[in-house]
Amino acid sequence: MREIVRTSGGALGSAGDPCVHEAIASAARAEGLLLGSVGGTTIAAIGKLAEKGLLGRRATVIACLAEVGSGGGAGTGAAVPGTGLAGVG
Repeated sequence: MREIVRTSGGALGSAGDPCVHEAIASAARAEGLLLGSVGGTTIAAIGKLAEKGLLGRRATVIACLAEVGSGGGAGTGAAVPGTGLAGVG
């Protein structure tokens, strides 16, 4: 995977738990989205890539936030302080 990303001119990102939790809480507050850990990690990593200047100011970013096989993020909101959402399912 890294070789494909490198040769295509792309970038890889990662994020630790505090950044992931903040991304989940932010998505809940700003957009009403209940993301699971996969979606939160995706959003947090995109934010870190942007902070590092690896995304152009007018870049179009397409992100898949699906929680395939993990229960769809059910209950994640209850596990992250500050979301104001109760878990479902």
